[in-house]
Amino acid sequence: MTERQAQRRQGRPAAVDVEALNGLIIDTAKALFIKEGYEGASVEKIASLAGIGKLTIYRRYASKEALFIAVLESMSTGMWETPQARAFVDAPLDALKARCRVILDMTATEEGLAIYRVLIDAGTRFPELVASTVSKMKEPVEGKNLELLNQAQKQGQIRADIDIRNLGRVVSSMVTGWTLLNGLLGEEGLRDSEQRSQYFETAWSVLMLGIRP
Repeated sequence: MTERQAQRRQGRPAAVDVEALNGLIIDTAKALFIKEGYEGASVEKIASLAGIGKLTIYRRYASKEALFIAVLESMSTGMWETPQARAFVDAPLDALKARCRVILDMTATEEGLAIYRVLIDAGTRFPELVASTVSKMKEPVEGKNLELLNQAQKQGQIRADIDIRNLGRVVSSMVTGWTLLNGLLGEEGLRDSEQRSQYFETAWSVLMLGIRP
């Protein structure tokens, strides 16, 4: 072992090692939450499956709740960094359309549906936890959507008589409502990307017909 390697082992772990460990914890926790639900999963089980000590997890996440929230956040990390989501900086409705398509794609996946099932199951036993978690998930998404809708209305792309907050709710329902309900009921839904594209373009066209001046 070289002197540099010895110093590295005695000091803090390399950034790449920390990143890999964090990824291991999140991926293992996500798999267990999906398999056993929020109540069935425990930090001890997650640590055992990951092959690490539970204190390693607690150093990063103060509680199972904090870890659960981190899992949910990890699923959306990077979703707004796609070229589609970052495009159309000066065209708010085009930007909103790109964001809505990203949300639809995530909602239609088996993993996305599985997390919704975990939230629904946990909601019967831990309503305050679920309410807090869902709020944290929704705030950045809905906040940005409202910002884009307001910008579009100021630019004259949306009728002045339309209430933007209500319009934001309509947009959210349009994107995830039917898809989510259908998927949670165990039906095929919009798993097929071509069908998903056709549905989305139809829904978006109807929306534009209703809000344009």
